[in-house]
Amino acid sequence: NGKLRDLVYAIEDGDKVDLLGLNDEDSVTEGLNNLLTAGFDEKSLDDITASLEGASLKWKDTLKFEGMADSLQEWIGSGGESLSGQFAELLERMGYNLDDVKEKTAKMTAEQRRTYATNLLAAEGLNTVSEEYRKNNKDMVDAKTANVNMELNQEEILLRRMQDLFKILIFREVVYG
Repeated sequence: NGKLRDLVYAIEDGDKVDLLGLNDEDSVTEGLNNLLTAGFDEKSLDDITASLEGASLKWKDTLKFEGMADSLQEWIGSGGESLSGQFAELLERMGYNLDDVKEKTAKMTAEQRRTYATNLLAAEGLNTVSEEYRKNNKDMVDAKTANVNMELNQEEILLRRMQDLFKILIFREVVYG
């Protein structure tokens, strides 16, 4: 659950830095929602997330996590009919013919289609791209993580100061009316 845990950590902590090739928490949340809607369970969600994250890092300027997750969900939900959008673009970039993929998956169940997509992307090595990114950019990732943690600590301090000020104001109102 490493990749999924990283994504959830990013969402929960408001991490808007580009640690995962994903710099918009709303986009990450929407993408995860699309994958859950498509029927991915915890294990398969972790696997497909790693591959889509890898694709978003590899083709950072054009393929976005949310867009790929959305069109993947549409493809699975349509019974394999609607193979379009960024997931289709991803398959084409990997050298697959969309008509061949549609034909091959036409009689598959949604579960088989989810497994097929996950295995197809993993076979291309997309599930290891983010791990390599983290290894090759360790100092940058560590620095960004430290920066996010510092910002979170500053927010906590500010919140505590605001709570103290609020208590003082309430005390003054009670004592002095």
